[in-house]
Amino acid sequence: MEERKWEELQTDCLVNILKRVGIESLLLDVPLVCKTWYNATHNPLCWSNLIFPDLDPRRRLVGRIFYEQQLNGVRTAESHANAFFATFSWKFGGFSPSAFIRFVVKRSGGSATSLVVPPQCTEEDLKYLANECPALKFLELPSEILIQHQHEVSKLIRKWKKLEILSLHSLPDMGNIFSQINRHCKRFIGLSIEHGVFIGSDEVSAIVNFLPNIKHLSIRGAIISRENLLRILKGCKELVLLDATDCVGFVKDVEILKHAAHICCFKCEDARQWDEIAITNSG
Repeated sequence: MEERKWEELQTDCLVNILKRVGIESLLLDVPLVCKTWYNATHNPLCWSNLIFPDLDPRRRLVGRIFYEQQLNGVRTAESHANAFFATFSWKFGGFSPSAFIRFVVKRSGGSATSLVVPPQCTEEDLKYLANECPALKFLELPSEILIQHQHEVSKLIRKWKKLEILSLHSLPDMGNIFSQINRHCKRFIGLSIEHGVFIGSDEVSAIVNFLPNIKHLSIRGAIISRENLLRILKGCKELVLLDATDCVGFVKDVEILKHAAHICCFKCEDARQWDEIAITNSG
C-alpha cells in the first residue's frame, strides 16, 4: 500500500487536528511544515481554542519568539516568519502582549469557543476580547485579571451570552460577576475554582443566589468550611457533579452525604480539617 503524505490530508481533518495543538505550535511550528499546513493555519476554526500562555518575557513562548526572531535575522527568512514578527512582536523595541493578543484573536475570525486570558491583559485588551470573541463557551480568568479588572469583567460578561463554563483563579467581588452571568448567560452550567482559593460565606452566597441551577461545580483543593459546603449542597439542587477533592475545612460525614445524595458524582476524597494540616506539617 502506498504511504500517504501528511500534506495530502483533507483540509477538514487537518483543521480538526491543528485546532488541538495550541497557540505556540500554530504560530511557530505548523506553518513551516509545508504550504498546505501553512494555509490551514489561516482557517479560523484552527483558532477556536485560544489558550493563551503567560506572556511574561521570562516565559517559554516569549523567549522562543525572541530566539526565532534573532534566528530569522541570520538565515534565509521565510515569508511567514517575516510577516509574523513584523505584525505583532516588536513595538518600541520590545514584545507587546496586547499586539500579540490581537494578532491571535484576529486569526479566529470570531469563532473562538474557549479562551484562557493571559495575566498581562489590559482593560482595553479585555474589551477587545469581549467584542471579538462573542461565541465563547469556556472562559478562564487568572487572579491578576480578577483583582485588577474585576469591575470591567463584570461589565463585559453580558457580551458572552453563550458562556457555559467559567474557571476562576480567585474570587474577588463574585456577586457582581455571578449576577451578570445569571442575567445574561442562559446556557451557563459550570463553575471551576482554582486550587487553594478561600471560599467564604460571601462567595457561597453569590453562588447560591445567582447560580442555583449550575450542573457542574469544581472546588478541588479549595478552602471551605463544612457550613458553607452544606449551604452549596442545599442551595444548588441541580448539581450533577461536585468535585470537592482535597479541600480544606471539612471532613465527610453523614449530614454532608445526605444533602449530596441528589448529586450523581460527588467527590470529596482527601478533604480534611485545618488541624489535620497543622499536624501533618509539624510531623
